[in-house]
Amino acid sequence: MEDMEFIPLDELWKRYPNKFFAIVLAARKARYISRKAREKGEYLDKKPTIIALREVLEGKVEYTFVSRKKQIFQDLNMEDEGPVGSNR
Repeated sequence: MEDMEFIPLDELWKRYPNKFFAIVLAARKARYISRKAREKGEYLDKKPTIIALREVLEGKVEYTFVSRKKQIFQDLNMEDEGPVGSNR
């Protein structure tokens, strides 16, 4: 059985007071790590979630905040046309 690495979540909460944000950040990073390993055909010696949590804890994961409305338009390849009902 694989040895489990202990990730001190108390330290994670000190770095990111918003627990939901910290977990979402780690989950997205874990998916990225997993996808890149599959694409390259690499074997990971640790689970992607452990690697991601460690990187988030160490401050190695870069992120930017994007408004939800702006993100939706980017996902749809559209531009924000202003408020609904605008006569522009």
